[in-house]
Amino acid sequence: MFHKGNTIAIQQVIILLAVFLLSQSVFSQKVNLKGQVTDTLLKPIENSTIYSTPLGHDEGLLFSITDDQGNFKLKLSGNK
Repeated sequence: MFHKGNTIAIQQVIILLAVFLLSQSVFSQKVNLKGQVTDTLLKPIENSTIYSTPLGHDEGLLFSITDDQGNFKLKLSGNK
């Protein structure tokens, strides 16, 4: 189903997203995160699921699915 290169690229995006979320300031309100998921040959990966794990108990899981060019957008709320 997934090639090894695709799995590595998806893991890299998840790690990047985690680092990005952890580096946000306490006072931030909203963050628009967008990017592109590619394989090791830099070919876009379509229909990949990108998700953000909530930091608090009152927040829901946010996700996005890449388009045919591997692009995604996530609208995240800041820490409260």
